[in-house]
Amino acid sequence: MKTLKFLPKLIRDKIPELLKKQKKNFITRKSKNKKEFLFFLKKKFKEETEELLKAKNKKEFLEELIDIEELILTFLEYLKVSQEKFEKMRKEKIKKKGGFKKKIILEKLS
Repeated sequence: MKTLKFLPKLIRDKIPELLKKQKKNFITRKSKNKKEFLFFLKKKFKEETEELLKAKNKKEFLEELIDIEELILTFLEYLKVSQEKFEKMRKEKIKKKGGFKKKIILEKLS
């Protein structure tokens, strides 16, 4: 079996089924514990953000944003924080520091 250099990695729940349908040879396992899961979750987040930076068109950009949002929801579940609480925290941060709607670029700071 060919081992790819970017493995092991966290995959979506239905990927094993899709690989079976494609008649691929593969080995999967469940994460050993919460610490390992968090490690692979962070690694997957980094992978998806790197793919977002490489996106060449709107479709690719949206696909990567969808993956990132799914990862954010998984992080929230891991942290036992509801989406509602997270949204409240996000809005509080906007009140304090603003968002990015004004498109302000900081060019110099002394």
